[in-house]
Amino acid sequence: SHDVAEQRSGLGAIYAELAADAVKARDLDRARRFLATAARIDPGNRRRYENQLLSFDKSATLPRDPHQTSTRAGSTEQGVVR
Repeated sequence: SHDVAEQRSGLGAIYAELAADAVKARDLDRARRFLATAARIDPGNRRRYENQLLSFDKSATLPRDPHQTSTRAGSTEQGVVR
């Protein structure tokens, strides 16, 4: 419903703001996790979160499947951004 979409968008925006604060604090791993969570909660704005991620990590992408993502080392962990 429209209310659920609005809630998802609002929560995604909060996580994106937390990610921006984490970048300012130079905690890039935390920023990546916040943006992955934002994209999982609010898939309609995924492009926005991916662009935010690319602003501080040019080689990163958001996980495609929220339940299983691969890390740079090639292992599989939940919620890790490459």
